[in-house]
Amino acid sequence: MRDPRTLLQRLHGPPGWRPEGRDGAIRALAASVRDNLEDLLTTRQGAAAADPTYGLPDLGGLVAGLDRPLADTEQDGVRRVRDRIAEAIRTHEPRLRLLRVQAASDPGDPFAIRFELEGELLHEGHPVAPWRLVAALRDQRLQVLH
Repeated sequence: MRDPRTLLQRLHGPPGWRPEGRDGAIRALAASVRDNLEDLLTTRQGAAAADPTYGLPDLGGLVAGLDRPLADTEQDGVRRVRDRIAEAIRTHEPRLRLLRVQAASDPGDPFAIRFELEGELLHEGHPVAPWRLVAALRDQRLQVLH
């Protein structure tokens, strides 16, 4: 049976579903942004046929020499990865104002680098809530942790 709702009605969720109040709407927005960022940060640039700029470039070339602890490699490689993460988010996630991307060593893995991202969730261009995400670079792949 064909769904009689319009595309916009279907995108807003199942019939009768609405986030509960402002807090529910913010939680739904945060979950949607997180899902999009997980996809964005784990997709290699060029893999999305609709937009070849979507995703991150091959990080292998950017992080050459990251076989030493973070303190020794904070120079170019880590800075380049941090810049690419920020650029991808600013280009492809308009519901987020990115304020900071900071690199830190990963206490569980001396050869991994954690990136802590902080910003503000936006609704119609206005900040509605603080936002935070942590990702780790391991084996030249970025993984979203939380």
